[in-house]
Amino acid sequence: MRKNTHNTFKKHALTLLIPLLAGTAGMTVAASSVYAQAAAASEAQAVKQYQIPGGELGVVLSRFAGAAGVALSFDTAITSGKQSQGLRGAYTVDQAFLQLLKGHSLELIRSNNGVYALRHVGDDQVMLPSVKVNAEGLGMRSEGNGSYTVGGVSLMKSDQRLREVPHSLTVFSRERLNDQRITNLESLVETTPGLSINYTDSERISFFSRGHQIDAIQYDGSTVVSGAGGGTYVQPDMALFDRVEVIRGATGLMRGEGNPSGTINLVRKRPTENFQASASGAMGTWNDYRMEGDVSGSLIDSGSVRGRLVVAWQDRDLFQTGREDAKDTIYGILEGHLTEKTILTGSLQYTHLDTSGSWGGLPALANGKPIDLPRETYLGAADNRWDRSNTQGFVELVHTFENDWKVEATATRTRFEIDENGFEQTYFVKTASNPSPYAYDVQKSVCEGSGSDQTHIDVKAEGSFALFGRQHDLNVGAEWSKSVNINSYCDFAVFVWDTDIRHWNPYTSMPEWSLNPQGVNTRSTTEQDGAWASTRLYLADPLSVILGARVSNWKTSSGTQKVEDEVTPYAGIIYDFHRNFGAYFSYTEIFKSQTGLDINGKQVDPIRGESYEVGVKGEFYDGSLTSNFALFRIDNVGKAMNDLNSPNPCTPWYTNGYCRVADGETRSEGVDTDISGEVLPGVQLTAGYTYNRTEYLKDTSAGNVGQPLRTRDPKHTVKVFASWNLPGNLSAWTIGGGLNGQSDIYVLSGNNRAEQAGYTTFSALVKYNANENFTIQLNANNLFDKVYYKNIGASGLAYYYGDPRNVSLTLRATY
Repeated sequence: MRKNTHNTFKKHALTLLIPLLAGTAGMTVAASSVYAQAAAASEAQAVKQYQIPGGELGVVLSRFAGAAGVALSFDTAITSGKQSQGLRGAYTVDQAFLQLLKGHSLELIRSNNGVYALRHVGDDQVMLPSVKVNAEGLGMRSEGNGSYTVGGVSLMKSDQRLREVPHSLTVFSRERLNDQRITNLESLVETTPGLSINYTDSERISFFSRGHQIDAIQYDGSTVVSGAGGGTYVQPDMALFDRVEVIRGATGLMRGEGNPSGTINLVRKRPTENFQASASGAMGTWNDYRMEGDVSGSLIDSGSVRGRLVVAWQDRDLFQTGREDAKDTIYGILEGHLTEKTILTGSLQYTHLDTSGSWGGLPALANGKPIDLPRETYLGAADNRWDRSNTQGFVELVHTFENDWKVEATATRTRFEIDENGFEQTYFVKTASNPSPYAYDVQKSVCEGSGSDQTHIDVKAEGSFALFGRQHDLNVGAEWSKSVNINSYCDFAVFVWDTDIRHWNPYTSMPEWSLNPQGVNTRSTTEQDGAWASTRLYLADPLSVILGARVSNWKTSSGTQKVEDEVTPYAGIIYDFHRNFGAYFSYTEIFKSQTGLDINGKQVDPIRGESYEVGVKGEFYDGSLTSNFALFRIDNVGKAMNDLNSPNPCTPWYTNGYCRVADGETRSEGVDTDISGEVLPGVQLTAGYTYNRTEYLKDTSAGNVGQPLRTRDPKHTVKVFASWNLPGNLSAWTIGGGLNGQSDIYVLSGNNRAEQAGYTTFSALVKYNANENFTIQLNANNLFDKVYYKNIGASGLAYYYGDPRNVSLTLRATY
């Protein structure tokens, strides 16, 4: 199955490859440069102490230029792939540059105006600067910055420094994604502080934050409902993204309707003006093979038209006997200047997944405890299929005015779909006539027609304005989205009766079968529009206030659910009480529609998620290290409950039972901490601890009151990963490791109880820079082979083992 050539994939690949590769053939390297703040010539020769960590040469040179206060320009192509040991000690600027360039055929030329230019030894030409980068910290783009943090994020409808965002958030930089070999959303969420995963089955995976489901994913700020289409979503490949931004708490201003959980924003890689290329190949445990390719640069001499092509392929077995999957991804993007101030961007992204899938995990005993089956057990047939594809087109137009105001319009079109004859699954049901805990009947299901079409259009403007002698920021915009979900029709039949699951063989136990699904697809449509405005008022040098609001309309095609003119407020305060620290408070909301009817037959009001957060953010070493400590509370108010003051039955709306009233309430509160970046010279660290306590405050079921919302979410989680670029003669080596730990969880179903004790898994990294262009990397996960369940359930097929120990070896080349 997995070795098949995918015709659809080939068609999409050729559509993108032909124009992009044709342009790349004529690609020329355009000059780029980095500026640091200029200093007087006499100051350049003063002796100063420096502590510049080793790493990629271009990054090290830029950091030194910022620390020394000199201006430096260079073509990043000549530093790409080169490493530096860093700088420690007292030097003049010229002495320091000589030390940093030891072992490289590069030299610096100092112009009359004090600007240093880097070139190959013997070159007659020095390319002059064309791009300005803030030498006081890292930039927005994480690619090539050599850090586990970034200079800012874009998930709040505008670009902001991490210190300016009054919320708990985590950013996965390109360096961190590579070092931890994070290739999909599941592995990313596993390492994100405060987030947990729920497995309906192997393919329908949902993410939770602060007791509530993250019910949508964003791509460059455009919302995509990942749960739509009944298991048609394919986790995007991380090779396509520059960074991933995760914010926790209610985000109604950003996206309208949803849960008060958080948002994951995937930031796409963009074309570069200078030519760059990379390729990697990896092999790992369970026949895991992976390849990536990435090429970017200018398509014409002026550099005004740029392109990028990223491809990724992965073919692997899983640790369960008989399970396998293969994923192909291609992403192409073109970016061009219509005028000096106007940029048009278009991209196409296609992913195809062939997988055996697993429509259920391992069963529980009658008391809810797991049946003792080996980790490699797969209760399915080896020829099961859950094959599907995701396609996304994206267009963006940005114009910047002379006063630095910017207008941006984007349109995103996304399609999820199951392949024709792509869903065939087995499911195990307890044999009613046999009391043995191992006796199960096996049914086969074949489904056709699932899919989801989603459109999102967004227009916004942002800039600054003067008021009371100060400059302030303003962001206004409007968006419209529509999701059409196509629900499949299926055929079911039992093919094996009363089998002993201890002796199940995925290759031989399932007999030949024939099913012909017949029926009619059903469609449901959800539509939303909204307009928002937010402003950041700088009331004093250390004090700023953010005020905002959104007005939303939301409806379904059936008309049974709709919300009109829903106002979502937003407020935040940030006070920088120290050059390294700022305190903040924020209040945000989000709403969720409901179907219940009150005694007058009117739809009950939506649930409103109210999020409060207070904390302290830190920023050190010119932004190379960031931290956050927060206390949070989320009150989810207005869940539909039985109206005990209504008649029972509450006719004509309900033929049995009470009418509904929006009076339920839940609470989630706790502590959230996070630190990312360079803590010591050459040492990158990301660490987070979260304590989260949830509770029903009011509910129709009196038994729920005082109980947690989700007992399968741990109260305590710890996520840590660090790497150390060794100093001196060992600077080609980087070593690292991490841990993911959580407290105990449980699930109740009647009198049945499932439990998972607290556990910790460990990971390790060894990386070697063989030369300027090649890196060898070894990763190990679950280093001590901890046996644990990543999902539990007191009934049904809900037990899923965590992955046993596994290792991978990656070879990466950059040019």
